[in-house]
Amino acid sequence: MRNYILLCLLFIPAIVYAGETRTLTISNALGLALMNNLQLRQYEKDVKIAEAQFGESFADFLMPGISLTGNYSLSDPLTVSNNITKSPSSYIFDGSTLIPNEFTTLTNVYPDTYSAGVTVSKTLFMGFILCNSLEIKKIALELARKKYDEKKREIVCNTELSAYNLAVLRENINLSEELNRQLSNQLRFSVNNFKNGLVSEYDKIRVEVLYKNNLPKLLLVRSAYILAAASFYLSIGVKDYDNIELLVDLMDYTNLTMTNTDEALVLPKAISNSIELISIEYTNKTLELTKRMNEGNLYPSVSAAFNYQYNYRRYFSDKDRNWWPSWYAGLQLSWALDSWIPASRTWKTSEELQQTILKNDFGRQLALDNLKIQVKTLLLQQAVSAQNILSQQDCLKQAKMGIKMANDKYMAGTASSIDLSETEISYNQAQANYLQAIYDYYSSTLKLKKMIGE
Repeated sequence: MRNYILLCLLFIPAIVYAGETRTLTISNALGLALMNNLQLRQYEKDVKIAEAQFGESFADFLMPGISLTGNYSLSDPLTVSNNITKSPSSYIFDGSTLIPNEFTTLTNVYPDTYSAGVTVSKTLFMGFILCNSLEIKKIALELARKKYDEKKREIVCNTELSAYNLAVLRENINLSEELNRQLSNQLRFSVNNFKNGLVSEYDKIRVEVLYKNNLPKLLLVRSAYILAAASFYLSIGVKDYDNIELLVDLMDYTNLTMTNTDEALVLPKAISNSIELISIEYTNKTLELTKRMNEGNLYPSVSAAFNYQYNYRRYFSDKDRNWWPSWYAGLQLSWALDSWIPASRTWKTSEELQQTILKNDFGRQLALDNLKIQVKTLLLQQAVSAQNILSQQDCLKQAKMGIKMANDKYMAGTASSIDLSETEISYNQAQANYLQAIYDYYSSTLKLKKMIGE
């Protein structure tokens, strides 16, 4: 029993914590999104890969090749004996012919041979291929970093938009639920009045239709919120979000401003920050450098090598074998003259690369025209949404006054419950339109700020 009580006490804090509502601000959500987004991690690794590739190319450009060599070989006795060179040192005269009596070894061959050495080699000139290759890796690194920064801005923009969308959907749920309660009360009241003969069946059916028409809207907005919440919390890496309250102040839109909304000033910033235009520009730079690398085959290549080696051998003056040093140094030049033939692979490859660059120029112009339309569209949407907020504020005031007047007429007996219900629906729609206008302003402004890098 004692252990059971202790076990219950241990689980009480967990139960309390599990039921506790935790709050999440937009800044917290942004931090989680940047920390947990897997695509951003991929872009980060792309930067690391590009840095490593740049380091490889830099090493190829500056570092020589250094290699150590060692050799050991063993020959069979017959081969060794056949390669020994001897010379007669004394002769015997048999009366007619001198016959060799003793021999001196001129060249001694050993069954085992040893050598060790080091070789340093370096390509001195390859038609500027190495320096162009280094520049290509540098461009790839710069592009990887820009794509990483662009992905961060995209995540920030999407996270903020998703948070504001959740806030709007939550407010729409509150509005729909409040309208549902009001229509439900009106329906009960109409049914009772119909039973008492105070209203006609037609009036009762009209209230019933209004109530039933609101139910699908309520279910729809609830479903939209559930899906949007699942997508939002998944994007920031939060799996258990049932007890999380997202703190978003929709009325904070007045603090969301841009430094300038003049198209003549916004467009150059958008162009300089467009990752699509930057990618095309960097691709063309890479193609131009690749073309230069290909044309490097038109020039000779020069390489140098130096070798220092020890051989375990015996010279004539030695009684036994010793380690003897030796070295050599040299330059090598090679020149593929067939590259100068106009029909050669080198010429055709350069022609292909040049045509690809021209094709990308057309693509860049298309992307630039598209960007101009996007900037103009977002600036117009922002201006319209800002004006629409003011317009919807007036509509909301009018609908609120309509509610008060409908209630006064209903209490005075000059308006029916149907009139009151329709006025409440109009007021509910005015509130929803006002919230949508605020979200539209958030959407256009955040997309513009992302586009110009603010």
